[in-house]
Amino acid sequence: MQSTTSSFTMRTLLFTGFLSITVASPLSLAKDIDTENKSCSYSETEMLELSPREFDQNFEKGWPVLVENGDCLDVAADLIHTYYTENEVSSGALKTLIWHEGQLRAEVGQYQQAISLMEQTKKPPQRDIAG
Repeated sequence: MQSTTSSFTMRTLLFTGFLSITVASPLSLAKDIDTENKSCSYSETEMLELSPREFDQNFEKGWPVLVENGDCLDVAADLIHTYYTENEVSSGALKTLIWHEGQLRAEVGQYQQAISLMEQTKKPPQRDIAG
């Protein structure tokens, strides 16, 4: 019984030590600093002038450039919303943009807004062959 307790204590100490070293390592600090210095800047005028296809599918000019490193998800969601509210887009493009906004809102924890957006993109039951 004594050796089981000692073994458990030793494993706990080793794990705690490993966790402390990992959290305090320069790599983890660098990641935090990098996240804080992220740049979410873009030209709204240029973005809003893109065609719906360029805005949604161009990974060098459109909204996807904002989220390429997993950053700026909330900024991209706001930009998508602005794009489809200020530009005339087809119903198909509108559903796609609303869906992408919903995905981004979900990623940043805005679940109720994400659900509401995604529900707007559902097809009527008679047109939804996937169920």
